Amino acid sequence: YWASRGVDVSPFFRVLQGPRIAAPGGAGFPAGFEALTPYFAEMFLGRRDVAGTLAEAQRAANAAASR
Repeated sequence: YWASRGVDVSPFFRVLQGPRIAAPGGAGFPAGFEALTPYFAEMFLGRRDVAGTLAEAQRAANAAASR
């Protein structure tokens, strides 16, 4: 499909041959992820600045994950 449209998709498959990192997880991960989600939503919608929002999201996620 993509080749017929002149799109080279080989990089998407080459990356699978490289190193991998483990998916995030652990006891506090679900709570941390839930805590940062609203921050990211606002940031990606352009309603908040990136640097400040990332710092706040990190603090909120770390606090939630450590409970």
